[in-house]
Amino acid sequence: MSIEKGLWETDTVPGPHGFDATALARVPDLRHAGDWGVGVTIVAVLAALILCFGDVRYFEENALIELTQCALAWTAGVLFMVAAMRAPDRLSVLSLLWLSLFSLTLLVREIEFDGTRFEPWLDRAMDMDIDYAVLGIVMIALFLLSLGYVRAMARATIGWMWKGPGRLLVLGAVFYLLGDVGEKGLLSDDDAFNRIFEESFELLGTLCLFVCAHGTLRRRSAFTPATAPQKP
Repeated sequence: MSIEKGLWETDTVPGPHGFDATALARVPDLRHAGDWGVGVTIVAVLAALILCFGDVRYFEENALIELTQCALAWTAGVLFMVAAMRAPDRLSVLSLLWLSLFSLTLLVREIEFDGTRFEPWLDRAMDMDIDYAVLGIVMIALFLLSLGYVRAMARATIGWMWKGPGRLLVLGAVFYLLGDVGEKGLLSDDDAFNRIFEESFELLGTLCLFVCAHGTLRRRSAFTPATAPQKP
């Protein structure tokens, strides 16, 4: 049996009047299922942003827009981690783990338990900043593993950021910086406008991060010194 051009070719089966016919059944091409999933996610996120725009209730803490940011950041962290597991060399593994940690840090930054049913259970943990303490421990451990690779990793990552999926990470960072402008109220004295401005650009930033993570995994990007700019 073989798969060719989306068709599954089976063994011959008896046909009418003793004729042996080849049964062909169409099967979906699962290789691009992830691409379709990402495409649907992009359309859904942009549609939600357009439909909710102007109604500040959707942009409040733990509302639809912020929960979507959390989901995208968490998924990006997982995708970068899977990409690290499939990476061909230590330098790529470390670089992808740093990207995964960066995504999960954004997730922790966006999660708010105040006013939710989880607040009584996590009140003491939030006061002690347990989440940031755990991230700090992981960051220290990853830094120790990265000793001896810092310069090569920095060069390779900079080279990666200017090609392929890496450019989406740069675009996402720009969106996040624009979101900080709204958070600081530099454009208007209207709190509702600032909230919508901030959360909208942060959502676009996490969407870029999510697509970047998918593209990195899909293309099996490698962070090697060869990807960094070479001096003449």
